[in-house]
Formats: sequence, C-alpha cells, structure tokens
Amino acid sequence: MSRQADNNSSATSAGYWTFSQPLEHDLRVAGEPKVTLTADINAPHGNAVVILYDYTPGGSAREMNRSAVRFDGDGTKTITLHPRDHVVREGHRLAVHVTSGHPEFLPYQTNQSISISQASIDIPFLTWERVINLTGTKASSSSRTVTPTFSASDALTWPLPGPMTPYPTDDDNATRESVQPTVSTPAG
Repeated sequence: MSRQADNNSSATSAGYWTFSQPLEHDLRVAGEPKVTLTADINAPHGNAVVILYDYTPGGSAREMNRSAVRFDGDGTKTITLHPRDHVVREGHRLAVHVTSGHPEFLPYQTNQSISISQASIDIPFLTWERVINLTGTKASSSSRTVTPTFSASDALTWPLPGPMTPYPTDDDNATRESVQPTVSTPAG
C-alpha cells in the first residue's frame, strides 16, 4: 500500500493519500475517528501521522482531525484522532493522509523505511440533523489547508451514510435511533 521514510516530512507529496468519492449530500463528522494501521518496520520503532481532510472540488484540503502513532515493531495499532464537529459539503471528498510528520507535531524521527500494508478508518457521522446547539458563539478554526495532488487511482469507493434526516418530534410517533453511529470506511 505505502512505503514512507520516517523523517518528519509534512510535505503533501510524502506518504500515502486516499480519497473518497465526491459526496452526494452533506455529511456531518462529529466525534473522534479511529484509524487502524498495520506496519512493517526495519528498526525497533517507527512513527506514522494520520490526517483526515475535507477535500474541495477546487483541489484544496482542509484538515479536520489528526493524530500519531509510534510502532514498537511490526504490527497493528489503532489510534483515535482529535475530536471534531465538521460538515463536509456535497461535492467534496473525504481524504486521508498517512505520513511521518505534521507542522504542529514532529515525533522523533527514525529515518527508516516504514511500510503501511493495511489501513482503515471508522468515522462517526450524525444521522439526524442537529436542531439544538449549545449556547455560545461559533468557534473559529485555524485548520491547516494544503493542496495535494489528486489522482483517480488514489480514489476509493467508501461506504458512506445517507443524508441526515430531520430529528423526529414527539408528534411524529417515530422511534429515535442512534444520534451518532460510526461507519467503518476503508482508507486503502
């Protein structure tokens, strides 16, 4: 799947990218995505940084979540990305970048080659439209924006949920399902 140098590179050309198909409707990511990586490394330790992006039709990618993992040898690790509440608009794509560094997070580099042989991501999406928000003002975000090179070969068909539905009222006599399900989505 991907072979990369553990050298703290945060360049968009480093590591491995994968993209979902263009969204057919808005999706709201709410919570903490979980990423599972299987790595083969040559030395006792190796690092990987995983970043989830909102990729626009214009080619820019806005960071939504990120985290890092340190491998203590070959094997599989699951990491939890930072929490976020973000609406990904119709026509955009979800994108995942697996690399060895980030401008705001630089793990100790081992300068070895790391092979990521399997990866998957579980993303929590809302199924009900949110009708009540907490009181206060909207938070500003200074998320990093990058411009990765998109290739059709990097795009996969992800099993994404349907559009959010209006939250039923007591008058609807409807059964209220889970407000925040997790959809398991392969990253590659």
